[in-house]
Amino acid sequence: MISCTLNQYKESFKTNLLAFLKEYEDNTKFFFLQNEKTKYQAYQKALTKIDDQMKFLSSEERNQNLVNRSVASDLKSIDQDIYNSIITELNPVQDETILSLSAAKKDKIKINELKLDNHIKSSVVILKFISEEYEETINTKVNVVESISDEVSLINEALYQIDPRLDIWLKSNEDKIDYSYMPTTIEEKADYVIDSYNNYEERNYKCQIAICNSILINHKDEKAIIDFKRRFENESIKLRKQFPLPSKNIDVLIDEINNAFYRLEQFMKGKVLDYKSFLFNDAFTLLLNELNKLENLNIKYDGIGNQYWNLMNQLDYAYDKSEFENQNAYKNEDFNRDSNEIGYIQWYRSEELNGKFDLVDYKFEMPSIVDIIKEQSNNSPEIINIDFKDILTPLVDEINPYPRIFISHKGFDKFKKLKEEFGNTKQNLSNYSFVYHRMIKDKLIYDDYKQTEFVFFLLDFDVNISRIKPKNQLGNNDLRESVYNSLK
Repeated sequence: MISCTLNQYKESFKTNLLAFLKEYEDNTKFFFLQNEKTKYQAYQKALTKIDDQMKFLSSEERNQNLVNRSVASDLKSIDQDIYNSIITELNPVQDETILSLSAAKKDKIKINELKLDNHIKSSVVILKFISEEYEETINTKVNVVESISDEVSLINEALYQIDPRLDIWLKSNEDKIDYSYMPTTIEEKADYVIDSYNNYEERNYKCQIAICNSILINHKDEKAIIDFKRRFENESIKLRKQFPLPSKNIDVLIDEINNAFYRLEQFMKGKVLDYKSFLFNDAFTLLLNELNKLENLNIKYDGIGNQYWNLMNQLDYAYDKSEFENQNAYKNEDFNRDSNEIGYIQWYRSEELNGKFDLVDYKFEMPSIVDIIKEQSNNSPEIINIDFKDILTPLVDEINPYPRIFISHKGFDKFKKLKEEFGNTKQNLSNYSFVYHRMIKDKLIYDDYKQTEFVFFLLDFDVNISRIKPKNQLGNNDLRESVYNSLK
């Protein structure tokens, strides 16, 4: 039966998989998951079809049972038992081979909306589980083997990206290596990810070292493997010397990452119309380096990696499923690059972030970085007892939604106040040219931020100017200076 909870599905998953693999010698886990994915996608589509129809009806129409039976025909063809648990046929057709217009008009059904909603929720989380297994299977090859006790077990074998030297040795020594588990090798390097600090190469060396360690458990005197391990360790040390990780203030890093997530969130919601790439992968390489330092091992940063991982998981889901308001975002190359990097980090760097969640409680909904800021604040000893309602507003106010324009939230806050004072008038060209030059002078806007970019930025605030006037053409700035200086 296709209908079940996620826990029930997980309990039967391995048994059903093994039965499928033993049924025919060319069956694989990949084919099994393809079948499961197709089956549950059809099931979810049939449920959604009914749910979509219900949205068009008022509560009065629902109570009058005005839904035609045809809307649930797909579900009925998939599973009669599920259909019966959700649908009650009020005027069932006795002979379905006879077409009758009058009968069709009376052929109404009653829908148990609570049960329909529960079935939809289960289908969503089960499909998520299947998709994760599916993606993992692409990166690993799963064989079924018979152990001495005749128990069937699954063994993960390296599929790609194993060091060629180590791979040759393994293939030539298969007869004497009796290990039962080899760590999954690292994924291929993604060309869309910016990796200034060669984090990928470092993880690759750690992966090869883990493979060596798995062999040395039962073959501790194997000289060739000992030599391979030392070589990988030395190459890893050499790599990090060649590409050193700069020390950064961890709180500044966290602020930059929070601001970047907030900017991304606002762009996805359509509340800002421009987006500049942040390079999340490099930012998290630096953050994880700081989190591993002894001085940063405290309650303030406890669990922060998992918090970000959960956020990125939901952002990746929203990006993949187009479940956000601003669909024009896909036309922005910087947005696509950052979204792909976020998906890469949450999938392939989850161990570094200690990423984990309970799928039973998982909700597919557009997240907010404010939720993480709340959690980060609650971990801070200074404000751990302050109620969230008291700190939400200042937290949001301190987020800099334009980190590539304003050096800090102070700069953006100053701009907002100036916008309120100068408004939208015939003096826009001189007023906002003054704002641009004055804020650069005070180091509130980056000095390399281009004038044309600022013109486009102003469009987000319904201010339309053709250019930025030179400073010597602004005329008498006394009034503008007095307004500027009066705003704190």
